[in-house]
Amino acid sequence: MATRIPEPWELGDVLSEVSDLLEVGGVSVAIKRLSPLRPADMAAVVAELSEDHLRQLLERMANEAIADVLDYLDVDRGSRVFDSIPETRRPAVLDETSPEVATDLLHRIAWDDAAQTLVRMRNLNIIGDLLIHDDDDAGGLMSPTFAKLREYWTVRHALRVLRQMDLHPEILRELFAVDAQDTLVGRMELSELVFAPPNATIGEVMNRDVISVSATEDQESAVRLMQRYRLPSIPVTNVRRQLQGVITSNSLVEVAEQEATEDMFRLFGVGGSIATGYDVREAIRNRLPWLVLNLFTVMLAGYVLSLFQPTLNAMVLLAAFLPVVMGQAGIAGTQTVTIIVRSMALGERSIANVWQLLLFELVLSLAQGLAVGGILGVAVHVWKNDWALTLLVTGSLVLNLILAAMAGVMVPMFMRVLRIDPAMASAVIVTTATDICGIVMYLGLASIFLTLLVS
Repeated sequence: MATRIPEPWELGDVLSEVSDLLEVGGVSVAIKRLSPLRPADMAAVVAELSEDHLRQLLERMANEAIADVLDYLDVDRGSRVFDSIPETRRPAVLDETSPEVATDLLHRIAWDDAAQTLVRMRNLNIIGDLLIHDDDDAGGLMSPTFAKLREYWTVRHALRVLRQMDLHPEILRELFAVDAQDTLVGRMELSELVFAPPNATIGEVMNRDVISVSATEDQESAVRLMQRYRLPSIPVTNVRRQLQGVITSNSLVEVAEQEATEDMFRLFGVGGSIATGYDVREAIRNRLPWLVLNLFTVMLAGYVLSLFQPTLNAMVLLAAFLPVVMGQAGIAGTQTVTIIVRSMALGERSIANVWQLLLFELVLSLAQGLAVGGILGVAVHVWKNDWALTLLVTGSLVLNLILAAMAGVMVPMFMRVLRIDPAMASAVIVTTATDICGIVMYLGLASIFLTLLVS
């Protein structure tokens, strides 16, 4: 009988129970309370424990249980758990995890500590080969465990070899063929192999149209290829196109989520890692610089506003509509830059089609400006019965929405040309541009046509 899936609030109750038990030194009872949980649920509870409680628990947990927890945590939370494992036990724990997880965790600690841990591991050679690649490269994401067939083998011999390899069924879904020099030459599914003529060679039945990525390519390239061609896995090769490993769809989904999260956090100035962390100093380093930058941009907008003080003094009513013009443009600019940054991250938009993007956003902003401006114009005229003021507010809003669309497209593209991550500061720059230009446009027009306005 299958175990019932616990609700999130039930896991919260387990967390409270385990924390209370650890508070009074009941480590054995706490472990017994966690043992009926599935590894994924156990990982969710363990990751939320305090540093002291986590250290107490991990000192007594079995290596296999700790490895199960690490396998179900993202890198940030997994690193926090890994740091609480006694150093003498780290090699044994990592030997029980998947090579990809072990590599990610070793990447997060000092190199000398990682080297000391690595030399005491059974999987020294496998992990060592993965460690030479950066975290963000396809080589750092690949698994060294995969089903490799020689193209000159017969189908009968290949099936016999696969039975002896004792691999997980999921790994056997995709099979990759190589020649005598280990060069990737084809791929096939297990079902295709099973139903192929026993005396046929792998080279005769395999699909030679195989899509792969280089070990040095960015992992986002692998994500885009998986999405475009709906691949369950992608082989990774070296410069000589020799097969080095395989990236599974599970890993790619995690990368896609991680990249999207990082871009979202960067877009709004909270750094490129998980926003709700346990390290206050790291959170300050991620967020404070953008708050300071935003402070200076607001001060700049305030200075520009002060240049139009005579105009505001002449007609105080103008100040009532300034936040409307600036606010609408700020929202429109943020919408545009969010869509553009996301599209660039997914490879859907590039610098090559910038003019097409710009034309589309200009038409869209004009249509939205006329719609929103029309509503605002009716409200202003009903309130003040002043055609000059109505035209000023409406015209300024439409013009500022058009400028916001231009900035939302051009700023991320320009940052990409400069090889700066467009997610880093695009929103801050676009918001500043729309604020300052909104002030200049609105109050500049008001200064010109002030004589037409009536109070």
